[in-house]
Amino acid sequence: MPDWKQRLWRAGHRLETFLESRRRPDPHGAHIVAYRGFGTAREVYLKGRVLRSAPPGAADAHASWWDNLKITGLRFRTNERPGVRVRARLAGDEAEAVTDVEGYFAVRLRPGTPLPARPWHDVALDLPGADPPVRATGRVLTPPEDAALALISDIDDTVLQTHATRRLKMLRMTLFHNAHTRRPFAGVGALYRALQRGPSGDNPIFYVSNGPWNLYDFLVEFMAVHQIPAGPLFLRDFGLDEAGLRPFTPDNHKRACITLLLRTYPALEVVLFGDNGEADPTLYAGLIEAFPNRIRAAYIRDVRGGGDPQTTEAIHRAAAHGVPMLCVPDTAGAARHAAEQGLLTPGALAGVLAACRPQARSA
Repeated sequence: MPDWKQRLWRAGHRLETFLESRRRPDPHGAHIVAYRGFGTAREVYLKGRVLRSAPPGAADAHASWWDNLKITGLRFRTNERPGVRVRARLAGDEAEAVTDVEGYFAVRLRPGTPLPARPWHDVALDLPGADPPVRATGRVLTPPEDAALALISDIDDTVLQTHATRRLKMLRMTLFHNAHTRRPFAGVGALYRALQRGPSGDNPIFYVSNGPWNLYDFLVEFMAVHQIPAGPLFLRDFGLDEAGLRPFTPDNHKRACITLLLRTYPALEVVLFGDNGEADPTLYAGLIEAFPNRIRAAYIRDVRGGGDPQTTEAIHRAAAHGVPMLCVPDTAGAARHAAEQGLLTPGALAGVLAACRPQARSA
């Protein structure tokens, strides 16, 4: 790693250490963070983390850049609880897990009777033997019986304007802004809501990203503020230490998550959303080849302006399997094609196109 990057990571670590020294610890010494889970009527999965204090709360729409910077630092300077037993209960089933060195845990539950046909179910979580008691409620998504599609979307530069191809701007947006001042792409919330409703029933939506779990609370709040449909998030452990950022393999992470979803819901076709800022087109083409007849369409937001050779090649690979992959300049392009494919009703398309107009963006 270049020397300047090492200096940047170490500066970040020192900032985290400073901010952590100002953190007010939870008097109970433990806090369960439950990430949204997923599954079926007979089996669900839920991931979470146990920390010594709660993550930062909801953002202030009028917060200063300095306040946003402090909150960002606190998100990354976590004080985790390794080796802690976590118990989960749902519909007559109970499972336990032990947190790993970073405080993460994962449980699988198999209800005694199939879960009712509704999208979300509550999972009771606690730390056995904790005094005073430590409890939380997790949520798991199970697609309703009338679901026809599963929507799987990237986040950065697909939903959230991240500017990943402009590193300094991306860093500035991440550090100095919050869920209210960050912006989604015009119309993306309206499109996802329309696709989630679908012409015939409610469809589940999932978000797969190479972003770190430290940003989970920010992303959940961002989606709520901007009316982007809620769904399970698949993120990564991506922390700072004195040596720098922990290494990871982005393509492998996203491929593994999407493959898991395809296998969990074999009866559902899938619509993929991504961008050409990194490797989404090539990744999606590979998934189309590996799972023929499962991918209905793939939409690639063109953040490079004019596309690129890798995207063009991926489009040809998808077409060889009869799957349309479109590189679109905006949300409206994806919406029009989705309507042509029967994924949106004409009325829903009109609503999405209205949300994409300049006056809607400034509202």
